[in-house]
Amino acid sequence: MAESPVVVAIVPVLNEADSIGAVVSGLLDRGLSSVTVVDNGSADASAELARRAGAHVVHEGKRGYGAACWTGLLSLPDSCDFVLFCAGDGQEDLSEVPKLIEATRSASLVVGDRLGTSGGYLTLTATQRWASWIGGVVMWMGWGYYFTDIGGMRVISRKAITAMDLQDRGYGFFVEMQVKAVSLNLPIAQIPINYKPRMRGVSKISGTIKGTLKAAFILVTTVIRLYLFDIWQILTSPSPTLRKLNNRSHSSPPSEPPPNSERAPPTDVEMAAPSNLLMPVSENRRLSDSVIRVHEGKKQQYPGYPVLASHDASVSDGEKDDGGHWLSPPEEKNPVVDLPHEEDREWKRVADLRLRLWAILAAVCVIYGTVLTSVYNDPKEQGGPVLFSLGVGVIGVGFFMMQAMPAMGSRWLWVVACLSRLAGLMASSSPGDDIYRFVWEGWIQRRGFNPYALNPTSPVLRPAREKSHYIGLVFMRINHPETTSVYPPLAQLFFRLISILAMRAEFFRLFFVAADLMSCWLLSRRFGNKRAALYAWNPLVILSSATGGHYDPWMVLPLILAWFTCERGRWALSAFLLGVSIGFKWVTAPFLPFLIVAFCEWRGWLGVLFKRFGANQAPTAPSSKIRGWELFSFSMKVSICIGVLGLSPLVLSAIPFCDRVFCQLAPLDSKWAAYTRVSDFLPRVLYYLIPSSGKLDNKAFAVPVIIFLAFMYWREAGQPRHQRLLRFAEFGELYFFLLLVFAPIVHFWYFTWGLPFVCQTNNLGTRVMSVSAFASLFRYSRGASASLTVWEWAAMWGPYLVGWAIYRSGNSQWLSRLSGRVLPKFANSNREKERGV
Repeated sequence: MAESPVVVAIVPVLNEADSIGAVVSGLLDRGLSSVTVVDNGSADASAELARRAGAHVVHEGKRGYGAACWTGLLSLPDSCDFVLFCAGDGQEDLSEVPKLIEATRSASLVVGDRLGTSGGYLTLTATQRWASWIGGVVMWMGWGYYFTDIGGMRVISRKAITAMDLQDRGYGFFVEMQVKAVSLNLPIAQIPINYKPRMRGVSKISGTIKGTLKAAFILVTTVIRLYLFDIWQILTSPSPTLRKLNNRSHSSPPSEPPPNSERAPPTDVEMAAPSNLLMPVSENRRLSDSVIRVHEGKKQQYPGYPVLASHDASVSDGEKDDGGHWLSPPEEKNPVVDLPHEEDREWKRVADLRLRLWAILAAVCVIYGTVLTSVYNDPKEQGGPVLFSLGVGVIGVGFFMMQAMPAMGSRWLWVVACLSRLAGLMASSSPGDDIYRFVWEGWIQRRGFNPYALNPTSPVLRPAREKSHYIGLVFMRINHPETTSVYPPLAQLFFRLISILAMRAEFFRLFFVAADLMSCWLLSRRFGNKRAALYAWNPLVILSSATGGHYDPWMVLPLILAWFTCERGRWALSAFLLGVSIGFKWVTAPFLPFLIVAFCEWRGWLGVLFKRFGANQAPTAPSSKIRGWELFSFSMKVSICIGVLGLSPLVLSAIPFCDRVFCQLAPLDSKWAAYTRVSDFLPRVLYYLIPSSGKLDNKAFAVPVIIFLAFMYWREAGQPRHQRLLRFAEFGELYFFLLLVFAPIVHFWYFTWGLPFVCQTNNLGTRVMSVSAFASLFRYSRGASASLTVWEWAAMWGPYLVGWAIYRSGNSQWLSRLSGRVLPKFANSNREKERGV
């Protein structure tokens, strides 16, 4: 019969006199050999009460959870086999201790999962659950193992904790323990445990928001610090093999592997750990990716390395003589395939770590830059535009680093997309004040007023707005209060619906972000993760919806759906979805004639008509006339159906705002909309050439756009029908380019309208504009009505136009070629062909 292991409990305490006695007694009653209580400087009688209950008490003067636990480890008896860590506040259910000890039969580290039971889940605060989730996700990204909880109750073998050489002496002590357990490939178990409400007093961590946020910050920074240290250790390894690999990172390795297939030599981390602890990680390991290692022409998957992509390789067949010598050597498509086996494992690990480090730096830049813009998001404050632009620049660095990556896994896409938007939602205010207009117009609709008939300063609305303090604050932040609503009726109905649910600007932004994430999902399904990241990680998209509070994602989402259904030939559904997009923003109306051109044969019918009946020429064959009128009949029917379906959402949503006398859905008499110029391009160039053009009505600039659209329709009609259906993105990108170039009023979030199309076209101008558009915010520091200076205007429009010129010339792949110089050569030699690209 095997002897029972000797388990010693370590309980750090700080002013826990109300509960420590019961905790010590409960542990001893569960059969533990001894209990060591570490007093971390208590001002009450915690140490004395623990001693009376039967515990061995030691003192640690330096404050810190990790410092107290480390002092307890130094005082362990020699006979100790396992160490149980437990809190002294009485919240952990001690009846779960035997279950944790039983799990040590097959695991070296057993972590109590408080979120695994209903009692524990309900007892933990929302901030505690959020912090555990963040820490688990960050560790999953770095080491490929997902911990559901980072609680304090756990059991670990003494040999394992000795091999870990833990250095943290604060809140990150347990985080470092879990990370190093994965790094040492130890068997790990997560056991659901109950968690009870606190007996008395207030927790030092979860009892205050400050303590919770501090613990979450330390948790995340500890994980990042450990990961960077792990990468630095490997990259600077003194082993001769790794130095040889680093020196030949861009050279061709030998073409034939050695005949013997033996296990690679252990790494420095493995050599530092006891041999009996090097056991496979437990089967509950959760991974989304795995390393693909190619050796002797075979693919083998090795879980444990969550890399960005899998890299395939192939070698063309060569010819050998009877002695096995090469007559014609094989053609190497990927020179890294034929690495010698003893170097293969270390080479692969270094290359994967470089890729992961690049991806982590890009992700951190995007998330950290969003946090900066959320803190310094008021351009009207002193230094606001500079600090906000600094955050935008940090996001831009991460955005362009992402474009240099050879491929991207789904977890990288969604973790960064969600966390960046979450950081944007935490902004106390927004750089734009449009969102307060949304709240106002939703509120007055609930009061029975028409936002198209009454502007916010109307005397009729004064008694209503004075009854609510919050509405009074909203009214003070409305832009252009003398103007009636400019938003289409379908958007107005959504404003009303959301105001019924919650009359808060933050709630509106949450709905904008939800539509934004839906667009990201659609693009990832269609084009793959790498191309979808051009939209999901885009600074303009993140800051316009989450931080800025602009409802453009509501227009973009149905536009994407109309785009995808158009390419599948479903003209009725595409027309209706396009009508929904028009109901949110008027600017998508020109897509409706494009659908008519794409699905009909108008140019073919006109060609038959002019050829057979033009110039007083009689038809040469009766079938020509029949064919021409068949085309006309078909085109007319489809055009009418597309027009009816496309306008139906707009017409139906306009019914509540129209009557027999009034049905004006836009401020046609607004002087602001007629003569204001904001961050414009061609109108400003025209003003420099002809100063009198500054007195032109803004509607005059719609004329050249209409002319260009007519030319684009005629050009598209000349394409074969199957090609027209696939040119939705090209048409949309060119249309938005012309619209923004000719428009007299341009705000930075207007550029998000054409951003989904960059996932297909990879337009360089659209990509660089994602950062340069924020130059328009500098004018707010001089007042809301100020104009851009020449340098600000050039910084905004210059990169956009130059990028478009490079894209049209066909030389926009410079960033992809540059990635071959920055990232490992083997990663770019055979990129993963993502689905849909």
